Amino acid sequence: ESEKEHLRAELLRQQKEAQRSYEQAADKQQRCEDEQTQRLASEVLTRELKLQNQQFEKRVNLLEHDLWEAEHSNAEALAERQHTNDADRVHDTSDKVRDTAGRVHDALRLQDTSPQLRNGERERERERERESE
Repeated sequence: ESEKEHLRAELLRQQKEAQRSYEQAADKQQRCEDEQTQRLASEVLTRELKLQNQQFEKRVNLLEHDLWEAEHSNAEALAERQHTNDADRVHDTSDKVRDTAGRVHDALRLQDTSPQLRNGERERERERERESE
C-alpha cells in the first residue's frame, strides 16, 4: 500500500509539474503571440505614419506652390499698380505743364495786347530814338 501511495504521490507531483510546465509553456506562447502582435501592430503603424507623412509632404508642397503663385501674382499686381500710378503721375504732370503753358501763353498774349504796355513800349522806343539823335 505504501508503495501505491508513494507512486500516487509521485504521479500527482508529476501531474502538477506537468500542469505547471504546460501553464508556463502556454504563458510563454501567449507572450510570444503578444510580442508578435505588437511587432505587427508596430509595423502597421509605421507604414501608416509613413503614408501620412508622404501625404502631409504632398500637401505642404502644394501649399508652398500655391504660396509661390500668390506671391508671384501679388508681385505682378504690385508692379502693374506701380506702373499705373507712375502713368497717372506722368499724366497729372503733363496736365499741369499744359495748364502752366496755357497760362504763360495767355499772359504773354495779354501783355502784347495790353494798351498800357503798348504805350509803355512806345515811350521806350521814343526815348531810344531821342538818345540816338
